[in-house]
Amino acid sequence: MPRFILPLFLMALLLAAPAIAQSSFSVMPRIGYGTFSMQGLKTVQEGFKYQNDLGLEVVEEFPAYYQFGLQFRYNISERYAGGIVLETGSTGGRVAYADYSGSIRADQLVSYKSAGTFSEYLIREGKLNWYACIEVTAVRSALTLETTSQIKQHHGHDKDELVAIGVGIKPYVSLKYPVKRFVPEISMGYLFYYGKPFHLREDERMILSANNKEIGPDWGGLRVTAGIGVLLF
Repeated sequence: MPRFILPLFLMALLLAAPAIAQSSFSVMPRIGYGTFSMQGLKTVQEGFKYQNDLGLEVVEEFPAYYQFGLQFRYNISERYAGGIVLETGSTGGRVAYADYSGSIRADQLVSYKSAGTFSEYLIREGKLNWYACIEVTAVRSALTLETTSQIKQHHGHDKDELVAIGVGIKPYVSLKYPVKRFVPEISMGYLFYYGKPFHLREDERMILSANNKEIGPDWGGLRVTAGIGVLLF
């Protein structure tokens, strides 16, 4: 876990302790599906595509994919709740070409781990409860740039590991259906991402760039999430 995430988690837990002691507490494993902007990394793909005359084509362009998370929630009042959220996700890109003489493939595999806090406000109560929510997380991204080639009898392989940090802000609406100690939930929102550019894991001075611009991840996009909360006390 990144060094900046652990203090954030402990601070949020400390602030939450008084409310947790006075109110109900639940844990919710969740799964989500989302889109990703990744405009900077798409520029990297285009640069790799046109830096030679091999006829490379973009095969994968950072498609929508799943996220997995864990949410710790406590009720502060009848209408307001908050807590801590942990999440991980990934996507990737590929540029490739192959013919009778050989093949070349360039993969861009990007993933993230995040931790932060969320708050929610009950806007409509009934059999189905509607909440207006916001989530703020610290995000650590990892990027693997891997190129493999085979031209006749010649084999090539190159691999670089890069990292970046940033912040995600996600306003969303959630719908809950309480059933005794279980609370199924589905939510929809949009993640806004702000962060620094990628740099080599072992050297922060070596920053990823393309077209004279520093390149970082952009996890921004639509998010749909579902989970089942379990009331512990």
